Amino acid sequence: MKLSEITEKKTTLNPPSISVGDEVKVGKWKNRKAEVKGFTKDDHGQPVLKTTKGDQKLYKPRVTKLEPKENLDEEQKELHHCFDNSWRLMMELIKDEPQEVQDKYTLVHALVTNIQGRTFAHGWLELNGKVIDSSRSKEDPIVMDVDKFRGIMMAKNVIEYTVVEAMIKAARSGHLGPWDESLL
Repeated sequence: MKLSEITEKKTTLNPPSISVGDEVKVGKWKNRKAEVKGFTKDDHGQPVLKTTKGDQKLYKPRVTKLEPKENLDEEQKELHHCFDNSWRLMMELIKDEPQEVQDKYTLVHALVTNIQGRTFAHGWLELNGKVIDSSRSKEDPIVMDVDKFRGIMMAKNVIEYTVVEAMIKAARSGHLGPWDESLL
């Protein structure tokens, strides 16, 4: 067969199907027999065989299509700055306010769901029953009733911080949020 014939043939190879009970060869030299007991995924979304000789990666190289998607869509890219924007806006707003007014501000972090059904962490300010959502712009924030906003956003795992608590969390963590493990 000529090289041109090989390169001209554009065939797609399909991997064989593997089922529970199949025999595979594992180990450095692929000479130890093991029986497939089940399947799972590793931290990168790659397939792993559960065998009688332990967990075995199905593919040596990583298959990009199987990795979890970390690309944020445009809406989520804008909202990704919500923690920075809401914290900075709160600092600007309380700058010249007396202590009793400062105590009415609440920085909120929560998991919210967008209209496509994707859930992600989000941050905003609350003051006197109103939400000030500066995720898109600090100069032109969204202002809405707290209950209506939380309902529309399907907010869950809601964590509220006072001004002092937010300052302490930012100083200790070195970033402006999210600070709670349940939102990561």
